[in-house]
Amino acid sequence: MNKNQNAGPEKKQPQIPKLLFIVVICANLALCVFHVAYSPFDYDELEHTHIVWNAVNGKIIYRDFFDNHGPVFPMINTMIFRLFELKPAFDTIFKLRYVSLITALAILAVTYKIGKDVIGNDAGGLLSTAFLSSLVFFQDKACEIRPDGIQTVFWLLGTYQILCSFGRENRQRMFLAGLAYGMAISTNAKAAVGPAIVLALFGTGYLLKKTKHAFTLSSILSIASGMALVFTTFLVYFLAKNAAGNYIFYNFTFNLMALNAYQTWLFPVYLRFFLRGQAIFTAFSVLGGYFLVKSQKPAFKGLFFTATAFSMAATAVIGFYSQYFLLFLPLLSVTAAYGLLRGMDYLCRTQMKKILLITLVFSTLTYIAAQNTPFEATSKLLEQENTTDYILANTARNEPVAMVLWNDCGGYMFNEDLQYFWHDTEDLSRIFRKIEGHEVFGENYIKALETQRIRFLVVRSLDEYGGLNGYITRNYRLTQVPCVWARIDSNQTVH
Repeated sequence: MNKNQNAGPEKKQPQIPKLLFIVVICANLALCVFHVAYSPFDYDELEHTHIVWNAVNGKIIYRDFFDNHGPVFPMINTMIFRLFELKPAFDTIFKLRYVSLITALAILAVTYKIGKDVIGNDAGGLLSTAFLSSLVFFQDKACEIRPDGIQTVFWLLGTYQILCSFGRENRQRMFLAGLAYGMAISTNAKAAVGPAIVLALFGTGYLLKKTKHAFTLSSILSIASGMALVFTTFLVYFLAKNAAGNYIFYNFTFNLMALNAYQTWLFPVYLRFFLRGQAIFTAFSVLGGYFLVKSQKPAFKGLFFTATAFSMAATAVIGFYSQYFLLFLPLLSVTAAYGLLRGMDYLCRTQMKKILLITLVFSTLTYIAAQNTPFEATSKLLEQENTTDYILANTARNEPVAMVLWNDCGGYMFNEDLQYFWHDTEDLSRIFRKIEGHEVFGENYIKALETQRIRFLVVRSLDEYGGLNGYITRNYRLTQVPCVWARIDSNQTVH
């Protein structure tokens, strides 16, 4: 695409040393490596490791065990697990993290392409990538074992295809965008908010007759048909696996039900963090969005991109979890880059002043990121290692290990499940109860523990949970290993 079709801060390529941006990006990627090596594993990471282990052993997601995420992430990691012949071990979890680090690099690469396209030059692309790489939430969540990274790659790839079609309609690119969006949603259903916003903007543009080279009915249909092809493919696959009904219910319907189940509203915490800890990024994002709206080259491209970015960011009001930010932080990084470039036009008349301003901005952001980076193994990470090693050493891989309430203790990832709903949370227990018609971790669960003579439980806390806690304290004892409860000898068991 020609530069005169893009919303660029200036016609001439800004004379800013590319090495400066590369140093910033590399410094922040080094911090990401420390996160991979030393951050304790999040609840979700242990959960997704277990899901991959189930799939590696031939189980079908949704049919044989519960999950409410899309099938793409476990399918990809299952192929990696088998390709590299990974073994059940604590070190294997770190290897899966390094796979996520590669995904984070892919996010940065596509962000560069989007930034270059929207801003109109290499400096814009590199500056967008530098902003994203220096954000605390990106470093923390993009390198974790979770589907959010892969979904973000697909979401960005689809958006990039659409941006490349502005100024000259390209149905093939729109169809590819639909394929990418379909893959994003099939990785994680919450990614649907992005394509929904894009289609809403295209629909609005079409109704307002802003159809020249962009908001056409054929573009909308091309995007929709690409998404439909992906959904149909997965539906046929799960139909062949006798899991189509569960695929639709747990991947889509269940997550709609879950929207009303979460009880913790974290938005005030996040807002305070971005207004304080990430104030520089927030300010330049807003400034860049303002200038992009005013820059209409080609027509409505800046407005479309800014509306998409800030509409996505507005979903943070829902206040779920910080990994949700991965969907819109790359887009806001582009607006921040544009804001900084335009700001330099007004504030910096010389080359040296521009370099000093960029150095100040990114040294501050990198310092804040470093303050949130572990540089040695935490006590929780060591606890997770001890728990996992103990379970691996004392059980066979086909032996069920019960995880009572969702926790971050570890240990259970490479063992069989006790039942279909293999974990529970306070937020989701009401949905499980509605589905099953009874308490999932109630009398039936106790009966399964007793009938199968489950030897080990992984329990973070014995807070009151119906009659289950009483059963545990009568029939199990806490070992010297954190979170691991072992069944008392049968002749001492109290029923």
